[in-house]
Amino acid sequence: MDVSVTISIPDDIASLDSERVSRDVFEKVVAEAYRTGHLGPVQVRKLLGFNDRFETEDFLNRMRAMEYTVEDFEHDIETIARLGL
Repeated sequence: MDVSVTISIPDDIASLDSERVSRDVFEKVVAEAYRTGHLGPVQVRKLLGFNDRFETEDFLNRMRAMEYTVEDFEHDIETIARLGL
């Protein structure tokens, strides 16, 4: 089941490229849903039509939705050490 959302915007903004404005708003909603844990990366990729996880990660980084925590860093260092890299 698809869900549609309609947003009313002022005429002066509506006169801009409506497809671009719609995509921008949609991207911001998707990024916020990811940031708050309501969507995972696979769902983001599918919703936005990205081809792979690299496009998805690039998008999430640009939107500042992806957080790399100290715990993530420590886990990565442990993994590197375990692999002998």
